[in-house]
Amino acid sequence: MEHHSNIVPWQMLCEEKGARFTRSAMNDRGELILEEFEKLLGPKTKIVAMAHLSNALGTINPVPKLWRWPTRATSPFWSTGAQAGGRGCRWNVQALDCDFYAISSHKLYGPTGMACFMVKTNCLRPCRRTRAVGH
Repeated sequence: MEHHSNIVPWQMLCEEKGARFTRSAMNDRGELILEEFEKLLGPKTKIVAMAHLSNALGTINPVPKLWRWPTRATSPFWSTGAQAGGRGCRWNVQALDCDFYAISSHKLYGPTGMACFMVKTNCLRPCRRTRAVGH
């Protein structure tokens, strides 16, 4: 169901950090089996990442429902809306309630190389800035 761009970076990060990459099961209609998805979530879950709409199957994931499960307090939720806008999904990022939501403009018939990356303010960390000598 996921686009390569939402699999490969996570696989690479897991390999680098020694973490485990897990995928949830789908039914014959290409939808997440919600009970199986929920079983994968636990105290060791570091991040949940999924497409809002699958470019391969056309499946629209119930992002708000998935995100309101108990791990919400401990696991950041990442969703990509790259396919969703061009397919008529209505975006309401407050209702989606993701920690991170990414959109690329070329899927919205815009130029390549442009994107929007939304981050909840409670997920931001202060930047470390180096101070120049004498300031």
